[in-house]
This record gives sequence, C-alpha cells and structure tokens, in this order.
Amino acid sequence: MRGLEELDHYEILELSRDASFQEIDEAYRILRETYAEGSLALYSLFSEGDAVVMRERMEEAYRVLSDLTRRRGYDESQRDAKERPPAFVQHA
Repeated sequence: MRGLEELDHYEILELSRDASFQEIDEAYRILRETYAEGSLALYSLFSEGDAVVMRERMEEAYRVLSDLTRRRGYDESQRDAKERPPAFVQHA
C-alpha cells in the first residue's frame, strides 16, 4: 500500500482523470467533511498527524484540479514524469 505522499491529486480525491468540475467539487466536499478536525470517522483510522497531512494534500489537489489552467499543467507534468525512463544508479 502506498503512502499519502505517493498519491497523485486524482487519487487523493478518489477521482478518475476525466472527472468534471462538479465531480471534483463534490469529492472535495465529502472528503473535507470526512477528514475534518475532530471527525469521529477518523478517530480509530488515522493519527491526527496523518489526518493533517491528508487535509493539506486534499486542499492542494482541489486547488490544482478545480483550476483548468493548473489542471492542464499538472496533467502534462504527470504524463512527462511517466514517460521518463527510470534513472539507474551504477554501483562501483
């Protein structure tokens, strides 16, 4: 299982890459309520530290994906990153 820091914006908001603005907005609202400070739903699942990280990642994901210009740039950067071959380290 990947950590929070490894998830991309779509994965954070639990969206497909072709999600509409309405889907982005709805997913954000639902997750914001779910991860709200003091949420009983989180009490046994996450530490407060993990919940803070998740809230920060959700906010960033929403800011990027809800702005068409930022979203295009983000999508392009994700495509570029996936197309780059992995770097190999040669051990002496």
